[in-house]
Formats: sequence, structure tokens, C-alpha cells
Amino acid sequence: MRHFLASVLFILGLSWLICPLAYADKDLGLTMPNYAHKESKHRYRSGKKLSKTVSFFKSKFRSAAHVTSFRAISLPGVKLVHFRNTRPDSDWSGVNISELKGKVYITVLPRLVKKTKQKPRS
Repeated sequence: MRHFLASVLFILGLSWLICPLAYADKDLGLTMPNYAHKESKHRYRSGKKLSKTVSFFKSKFRSAAHVTSFRAISLPGVKLVHFRNTRPDSDWSGVNISELKGKVYITVLPRLVKKTKQKPRS
């Protein structure tokens, strides 16, 4: 009986860890962290601090040569990190992660013009 109870508790614990990964939201093909809550179209509020949210995306894009990031500072009291996607066939062109008054926001920037391969002239 003790082994059965231990097995049930292990399975419940494992499912508790896996379930948040299964429900991660996608926006324009970009996977959001499971602690991000959708506020409006392409805009999310992170449940973590800026550094933790930026670390999520940096680890996600570590081996992606088509994504670059830089820290942009435009206003006092506002922190912003921008990730740029240079792959023309994707639906998103960038992601802004900003902190304002202690709240962290994730904004997915849609690609406005999709580059298509032109047919060669004959």
C-alpha cells in the first residue's frame, strides 16, 4: 500500500510540473513563458521580474542565429530589451520586454510585410 501511495504522489507531482509546459501560449508562432498572462492582442504581462523573463527568451534563442537582442533605454524608469527576428518567413519580427513601474510586459511585434520568393523572369 505504501508503494502504491508513493507512486500516485509521484505521478501527481510529475503532472504538476509538466502541465504548465503543455499550456504555454503561442503568439504568431512564438512560445510565451507559462507565467505570462495575455492582456490584449500580442501583449502579455509577465508574472516574473524583467531579468527572469529576459532569461527565458535568451535561453530559448541561444542557438538561433536569426534572433539578436539588445537593451534599449529610451526613458528614465523604463527598461526595455528587444529581440529582433531576421528570418523573413516567420510571422513575428520582434519581441519587446519592458518594465514600467515594477510591471513587466511582453509585446510581440508582427511582421508587417512578409518577404516572398520572386519567380525568376523568363
